[in-house]
Amino acid sequence: MSSHPYYPPDIALPNYVPNDKHPLLLIAVLALWAVSIISSAWWIIGFLQPTLSVRDRRISVWFVMCGILHIGFEGYYVCNARTITSQQTIWAQLWKEYSLSDSRYLLVDYKVICLEAITVLFWGPLSLLTAYWTVKHDTRRLLLQTVVCIAHIYGCTLYYATSLVELVVDGRLYSRPEPLYFWGYFVGMNAPFIIIPGYLLYLAFEETVTESRRVSITKYT
Repeated sequence: MSSHPYYPPDIALPNYVPNDKHPLLLIAVLALWAVSIISSAWWIIGFLQPTLSVRDRRISVWFVMCGILHIGFEGYYVCNARTITSQQTIWAQLWKEYSLSDSRYLLVDYKVICLEAITVLFWGPLSLLTAYWTVKHDTRRLLLQTVVCIAHIYGCTLYYATSLVELVVDGRLYSRPEPLYFWGYFVGMNAPFIIIPGYLLYLAFEETVTESRRVSITKYT
């Protein structure tokens, strides 16, 4: 009989300690943390750059949120991947709760760790730099916005793909069968990092084309 709630049931988690916090409390903590970051970033950006358009302000807040999430929350996982199953900090319990949708996070799966480490080391800081350049009206942010958005889309797609390949090739399902865990956690918590970057990538492309046309008209008139 498995001594843990994760899938597949035969995986070994010898140092696993069950969470002592209710899932709703953990989700509430994460939501409160996210709301505090978003509201603080919105206020600070508005104070520092009151002439910034609402659209660019929203874009800046998104990248601030991404940067802090990647460096803080995902950084915690990367630094504690080997011991997180036995930890009882709020962040560890949040990761153990999320792992009900993908137990690879508790198995020291190097594919997952590498994806997360790249996100922490590169896409987190570059997200914050994109936010900064957006606030400063720096035209370089279009290039960086494009790079970071492509990275988010690629990273999430690769993350989903590795899980799908393991299911198809090895018949290993790492998510519990309940809809909450697959659709709510695995899909719902990652899909925004494909959908929103996709939209921001489109905006960056449109703005780049518009700026290129403006420069061309100015140059040849």
